[in-house]
Order: sequence, then C-alpha cells, then structure tokens
Amino acid sequence: NYPRQAFHKILNGHPAEKMPPLRFLSTERLGDLLAYTQTLPEKNLSASIARGGRLYDNWQKEKDIQAQNYRHPAYPREADYANLPDVNWRCKECHGWDYKGVEGAYGRGRHRTGIKGIREAGGRDPDEIIILLMEKNHRYHGTQWLKGPLDYQDLMDLANFVVYGQIDMETYIDLKTGIAKGDPMRRMNEYNVLCATCHGKQGDALATGRNVGDVARENPWEALHKIRNGHPDEAMPALHTLDIEMQIEILAYTQSLPDS
Repeated sequence: NYPRQAFHKILNGHPAEKMPPLRFLSTERLGDLLAYTQTLPEKNLSASIARGGRLYDNWQKEKDIQAQNYRHPAYPREADYANLPDVNWRCKECHGWDYKGVEGAYGRGRHRTGIKGIREAGGRDPDEIIILLMEKNHRYHGTQWLKGPLDYQDLMDLANFVVYGQIDMETYIDLKTGIAKGDPMRRMNEYNVLCATCHGKQGDALATGRNVGDVARENPWEALHKIRNGHPDEAMPALHTLDIEMQIEILAYTQSLPDS
C-alpha cells in the first residue's frame, strides 16, 4: 500500500524501533527486498480489529507488560482514578465501553472524566489515528526521549479497531436501563456452544472471573465489547464477525442468567 514509505524505512530504519537501517546495501538489493515484502500475505483485518479491541480494553494484560508508573497525561487530576496508572492508562477508562466518553455511560459515576468519546473517529484513515496515539496527549508510542508502551503493530491494531470496530451501542443497549434490545431466549444454544465451555451454563464456572450474568447486567457495554473482541490475554474468542443481532441476543441471554 505504501511502497515509498516502506523503502524509506528499509533505508533508514523506523523511528523509536529496533529496525536497522540498511542503506549500506546496494539499492538494487534493497529494491529486491521491497519487492519480496510485497509478495507477503496481508494481515487479516478482522483479527487486527479484534486485537485492537482488546488493547482498547486493557493493553497491559493483552501484551503482558507492566503499566506506566505515572498518571496518563490526558487523565484529569481530579478524577477518581488519577492515582492508579494501571487504570487511567486504559483507553476505555476515558472513552468508555460504549465509546461515547462523557456522552455515554461514563458520563456519570466514578468513571466520569469529562473526556469525549471516539465515535467521531470511526471511518477515518487509520494512519490519522496512529498519529494521534503517538502524540503527547496520548503517549502510546515511544520516542528517543520517552519510552512508550505500544509498538507500531499495536498502534495499527488499535487504530483499526477505532476506525472499523466500533458500533453505536445505544442502538442495541438502552442507555438508562442497560437492557439489551434482543430476545434473551433465541440464542441459548449459541451461548451453550460458544460461551458455556468456559463460563458454564449458569455463567459461574470461571474460577478467575466474575459471574458473566452479573457483568452483563451491571455493565452490558463492557460485556458486549468483550463478546465482540474477546478478553485480553485470555482464550475467549472474538465474535464480531457474527451477525450483530446474534451478538446482541447472546448478550440478552447472558443477562437472563442467575445472580452469583
């Protein structure tokens, strides 16, 4: 897609990465190298979107790395989680599980920051989102002066999620009640096939996790995000390629499971 950019990086390396500059080799040989990279298969966009959704959820768990040790530069000092970097560096903590920030479910309660959501970024050029993630207001990518936690592939996946992976959750979940707008009984079989292997038929089988019915009722936006993209650093499958109505009805069914 960007052969001139690729050739520039082959010649000079990539900023803040370990990629070596190869301009000591002949331009003919480097041209052959570029030609070979053009024959490599494309990364599956769907997989990139789902991984980006998990990074949005909790990149620390997805990458199995330690959180930054200082407050995220965009997170307000007066907000409730200002002293918890492992919380305030998560994308969802400012922009919300419904991606609407202050205009959505995180417009009230302990998670309120006053920061806008990312809905307007849907459909934009992913390269524009990558640039935003690298700027000082986000600081997710390093420079020679500052070490950032995400590498370029992470930024690409996160940008693909922002651009292609969002949905308007208010269409599917009532903002006031949190009730999923679907028939809770239509997808019992799908839940039992796709979800019950780990969560159990009653939703309480994960020794390391909460009752899935409780999560679906208390924070359906989080539950739907994880249904669509999986859970960071877990074997939970991403189901965003399924029909959206099926996803919503799986969520509705989980809301019908018994309390813990």
